[in-house]
Amino acid sequence: MRAAAPDGVRVVKAFNVLGAEHMADPELRDGARPVLPVASDDERARAEVAALADELGFDAVDVGGLDAAALLEEAARYWGLLAFAGGRGRQVVLVAHQR
Repeated sequence: MRAAAPDGVRVVKAFNVLGAEHMADPELRDGARPVLPVASDDERARAEVAALADELGFDAVDVGGLDAAALLEEAARYWGLLAFAGGRGRQVVLVAHQR
């Protein structure tokens, strides 16, 4: 992923693990916020995008460098599995509740 970007470009992987429907209004009925992993090899860029995601209403989670990008693609596929094959529809979203 990083190799495709020109020098000086800060690459961040985020906003791809849920449907577009959740972008405009992420807050859920119970007040929970959808989990939004954020990955980048640039710590500052990662923090900026995580702060933006938090401000927009997501539960931003710093997952480290771009070595996590492939796993985030799998997370997006997992969302699709639940939404389509699992019959939950595009409104399904992942949350991370703490015990």
